[in-house]
Amino acid sequence: MLSRQQAAIVYADVANYSGLCAIDEDGTHKLLEEYLSVFTAFVDEHDGRVHHYAGDAVLATFEHAEAAVTCAVSIQKKLLELNEPIPTGRRVEFRIGINEGAVIPTRGDVFGEDVNVAARLESLSTPGGICISERVKQVVDEKALRATITYLGERSFKNLPRRIRAYLLEVGDVIDQSTPQFRSRTGAWLQLPRQPSLAVLPFECLDDDLTAMRFADGLTMEVMTELIKLSGLFLASDFSSLRYRKQHPSAQAVSRDLGVRYLLQGTVKRSVERLRVYAQLIDAMNGARIWAERYDETLDDIFEIQDSITDSIITALDVKLVSGERSHITRKSLLNREALRHYYNGWSHLVAGTREDLILAQREFETAAELEPKSPLPPAMASWTYWWVGFRVLTTDSKNAFERAEHLAKRAKSMEDPSGFSSLVMANLYLLRREHRQALEAAEYALNLRPSCDVSAATFANILNYLDRSEEAIQFAEQAIRLTPIAPTIYPGILASSYYGAGRYEEAIAAAHAIIDLNADATDAWLVLAAAESAVQNYTAARAAMDQVLRVKPDLTVDAYLQTQPYANQKRAEELADRLRSAGLH
Repeated sequence: MLSRQQAAIVYADVANYSGLCAIDEDGTHKLLEEYLSVFTAFVDEHDGRVHHYAGDAVLATFEHAEAAVTCAVSIQKKLLELNEPIPTGRRVEFRIGINEGAVIPTRGDVFGEDVNVAARLESLSTPGGICISERVKQVVDEKALRATITYLGERSFKNLPRRIRAYLLEVGDVIDQSTPQFRSRTGAWLQLPRQPSLAVLPFECLDDDLTAMRFADGLTMEVMTELIKLSGLFLASDFSSLRYRKQHPSAQAVSRDLGVRYLLQGTVKRSVERLRVYAQLIDAMNGARIWAERYDETLDDIFEIQDSITDSIITALDVKLVSGERSHITRKSLLNREALRHYYNGWSHLVAGTREDLILAQREFETAAELEPKSPLPPAMASWTYWWVGFRVLTTDSKNAFERAEHLAKRAKSMEDPSGFSSLVMANLYLLRREHRQALEAAEYALNLRPSCDVSAATFANILNYLDRSEEAIQFAEQAIRLTPIAPTIYPGILASSYYGAGRYEEAIAAAHAIIDLNADATDAWLVLAAAESAVQNYTAARAAMDQVLRVKPDLTVDAYLQTQPYANQKRAEELADRLRSAGLH
């Protein structure tokens, strides 16, 4: 019988190390050496012992779990501080797993099942985070550590006979007062971006006038559409900010929920043929009003109001507009008053988002296009609306909806559509047709035109994943989620699929569980879960996940599902099919 001793085991590994080396091998290795020295120093300071380094991985033990956790938190805080000035795609970030149990000491190293558990927990951690077992969680003082703990479920791991309850520990301490973190109402920690960060709240209509209400909705979306193209601005997505349409939260509450510093708020009131608009820009950190302006204009001057508000915000935040002058000129081509009215009515229905409203939005945008045939904006928005109806299967004829979306998108693009919506439509349609090169080019064009757009980032990530570039897709899926903290499950779904495509199965499993916690009928998440569990040979869990898929879609088959998955690499599709069959799909 081999001798064993109790210990707290810390296993750390660098997230996406091979990808970082592919970008800059020398620079990455230099940073790794520096950070390993930091790691070792903190372990020594907390009376731990480093047993070995294996490339970018570290194994250490401590006598007590409390010391191990305190040390790991200190390490992650220090590395976050060191990484702060480094571009996101170049940072060396550790994921850490901690377990407590029996180890077998041999020749200065340690072995055993509990060491393997720590290594498996590491794979579930986020970059810069710590994943702990239930044994370790029992000694963690969240308040003292200024951390938040999220339960990841009871997990099974390859080559381990027992299931492990896993918890994600995220450090919530403020490292630098210039980049504070917020704990949102979803429980996530959101670090304030380094660039100016803004949320545009829906302009509030102060009376019951239908024209004013639709103008308020349209103005909100048009200002956001313009601001999305600011290369130096982090703009919270409309999906998140429009949730406050009928609410009146405090500036601090919105700032916390969305992880932004600045808020744009406004009101609209109609008086006969004039509109009175008030807009203000607030610093939510201290409640200070940075800028405020009143506008009293005729209905003919709607775009002038829009341009004045947008330009004032740009000046106040001291960022430069990408293609801004060109966008103003294009928008000013929409001068027909009736076209303008229908265009704003279309935005108002699009914001409402019901099936009936989307159909009305199509009609309004198409009417605006007929009245102002030289403007690319109405056909671009009509194209997006048709795509959205077809994608969400809100019609009995999705094929016709997609054909109409393509016709309108090409019309808008022929007039050099500055909004980017026509490119997003074409990117998705090209992907459905498995025209992967064209899909990637269209998505990249939209992302360059709309750098702060969650839909552009998510579309680009989705296409990269189907092109077998899943490791790259992960960062864009994460970007879409960060832009939309109050997020639709479609973005986490793309992230889960990208983790799976990158072979990061434990992370895919954790991401799928997070989606299912929000929506138990999310069949795509159950399918990712089934495939990932099958990949790690946990067939019991894979079949349980597939049972949930068939509960919602009892007629689903492997062949039918693969027809919806436009992989460029046929071998990857065949591998997925085999794993789904192993999980019980026929």
